[in-house]
Amino acid sequence: MIIRKEKKLRLTEITDIDKLSTNKCQVIYMAIGLDIQSAQYGEILGSFIYKPTNEVYQFRFHVHGPKQLYASLSNQMTNIEQVIFEKIPIPGSEETFLDFKIAYTDFGRMAFWKATPKSTLTGTHYDLHTLITNIQAYSRKQKYCYALRKTDAKRLAYLDSTANAKS
Repeated sequence: MIIRKEKKLRLTEITDIDKLSTNKCQVIYMAIGLDIQSAQYGEILGSFIYKPTNEVYQFRFHVHGPKQLYASLSNQMTNIEQVIFEKIPIPGSEETFLDFKIAYTDFGRMAFWKATPKSTLTGTHYDLHTLITNIQAYSRKQKYCYALRKTDAKRLAYLDSTANAKS
């Protein structure tokens, strides 16, 4: 595993993403907030291409948070949005500008339902559930929850210090 830190966002990029991809969902980016100063602390942010439609989605995956009451809340995908790209012609030029927007989606929504048996899922619901399962297994193998729990006190102290500095 190669890890590269994104200095401005304070995210640690996960570079061995090929292991997480499925036959339908190709992961193209993932990073985790392990730094106590990161606004994304305890979260994995990522994106993937859904191969059957060639659509791009971004997601948020909750790993752990300080003072989290239940372990069952760990390692869960919490949000998914579609990324829509649009080529805009530049007047007086043959070149185009690539713009994008984020759209809410119901892609794979049943995959978020914990009590739904995997055997009852079909289509995008099944495909997203398979990707979620891969990310959960990877997060557990890397022991991200353990690493984050070890820094909970420092994270809370950091949040207290920034709250006090603003007041």
